[in-house]
Amino acid sequence: MNALENHVAIVTGGAMGIGGATSRSLADSGAKVLIADIAIESAETNARAIRERGGTVLVVEADVSKALSIKNMIDHAIEEWGRLDILVNNAYNAPFGGNQNVVDTTEEQWDAGMALLVKAIFLGAKYAPFVVPDDPNSSNFRIRDVALPKGLTSGRFQNRTDLRKLVDKMKRIDDKAAGDPVKNLDTYYNQGYDLITSKEAQKAFDISAESDAVRNSYGRNSFGQRALLSRRLIEAGVPFVTLYEGGWDHHVDIYPKLNTRLPNWDITVSTLMRDLETRGLLEKTLVVMLGEFGRTPKVNKRGGRDHWSNAMSVMMAGGGTPGGQIIGATDRKGYSAVDRVCSPENFVSTIYRKLGIDPDKMYYTPQGRPTHLVSDPKPITELM
Repeated sequence: MNALENHVAIVTGGAMGIGGATSRSLADSGAKVLIADIAIESAETNARAIRERGGTVLVVEADVSKALSIKNMIDHAIEEWGRLDILVNNAYNAPFGGNQNVVDTTEEQWDAGMALLVKAIFLGAKYAPFVVPDDPNSSNFRIRDVALPKGLTSGRFQNRTDLRKLVDKMKRIDDKAAGDPVKNLDTYYNQGYDLITSKEAQKAFDISAESDAVRNSYGRNSFGQRALLSRRLIEAGVPFVTLYEGGWDHHVDIYPKLNTRLPNWDITVSTLMRDLETRGLLEKTLVVMLGEFGRTPKVNKRGGRDHWSNAMSVMMAGGGTPGGQIIGATDRKGYSAVDRVCSPENFVSTIYRKLGIDPDKMYYTPQGRPTHLVSDPKPITELM
């Protein structure tokens, strides 16, 4: 039985990008999926891909910024399948809230939410991300879960831990296919205990240990200080760090917004590269910068650029990647890739190869379902 068999899910903004991937992941795990999106052609394309993989899917054309449209799509799912279990909001302007059946994933929360979704479906609890929600540029920045709460001594904390073990008589099911949530909770608890008692973790998150000169070089803003914190985590041995900087969905007034944001972004990224190289970390650290998709070559009537899946750019450095290259090209107006066209599968296969993972390997879900890691396992040879 699949993890989400007999569940019903709605994915707003589920036509393409992360929303499209979420729709496919839910369907692959057995859920019946309703895709609600204003981009109806892209939604139908994604739906066909889901059906070809044996999934059950419906498409509803919906402007999810309007409450009436939201009600209609919920009614549609319940009328079709008699229930609604999951609603993933990938439409950042949708006015959700207050409904316990709704998973309201705003743009700022999306990165962690998507990681948790993948964890629940395939990877297992021990690979759930440790999310840092606070701003390291703040004067009172403190990682809540890396140190004991004020007033709680280490001895008292150990006594609580021992007491928990004494009263915890819940039976565990060791069969992985069962997906026992109590076993998952044990994993969370043990990871949390290790983290909160680790002096190395506390040291890595102590960004105040950096000099003012270093902190200023990264930029005294949220993105700059999060990049510096990322370098400290890499230096401490953390193998995978996601540095999220949202808010690039410029459908309106793209030029004044980019003129404000890009200079700071450029300073932070270039400083991160130099710092990693100076410390001897760049050669063994792969740095990847990308979004979900490209933007329309033509500026719209509101002075912005809309979503465009036909072509996009990705920047890669470090991890043995030869520098000074531009791989591939679009047509003259930027509408489509026409030279050395690489797919998302080729891109992720490149990363897997660099990490020592065979992208052609067959993996198995906790329920024993065989799954190809990548449908096209060929890496981009110029980057190897």
